[in-house]
Amino acid sequence: MKRLFMSVLLTIMCSFFAFAGGVKYLSGNKKLFKNAEGGMLLEISFEGATYDYSCPLEERWSDIDLYTLKARDGFIQDFRENFSKVYITDNASEAKYRISIKIDNVDMYAKVMSWVPGPAIKVWGTLVISDAASGEELLKLSLKELCGGASPSQHEAMSDTFELLADELKKFK
Repeated sequence: MKRLFMSVLLTIMCSFFAFAGGVKYLSGNKKLFKNAEGGMLLEISFEGATYDYSCPLEERWSDIDLYTLKARDGFIQDFRENFSKVYITDNASEAKYRISIKIDNVDMYAKVMSWVPGPAIKVWGTLVISDAASGEELLKLSLKELCGGASPSQHEAMSDTFELLADELKKFK
């Protein structure tokens, strides 16, 4: 019985530390989404990003455009589920805000102790929400080792990581 208890405790601790990274507040309005209404332009950039701080990301992933598309799709999917007064738009004339996500580093590893074993992706970078008209920075967040769940494919793992990022924005309601 003692061994079973210790095994369960160890599993819980490992699960906790697996999600130790995430989104950290840097500056701006912590309750931005409480009163925000209107469209938001979404920009995701992997320009200048590295893979595991060792080589340019483009050298590792020649199809970086597909990863960017999957990141965008994943972010938008969860953003729509979490917010009703603000929405992602491609129309600059109706956008009141701009979300800029700049990824500096990406790492990938295999998750074997999860519901769905497979590749998982971690990202480091910044997320800035600014006023579309004035450019004033309204909220700035740091992404440090943000990791979504494992997926059957690397592209879906990228989508999962950005779904988690959109989910983390609920903290700022």
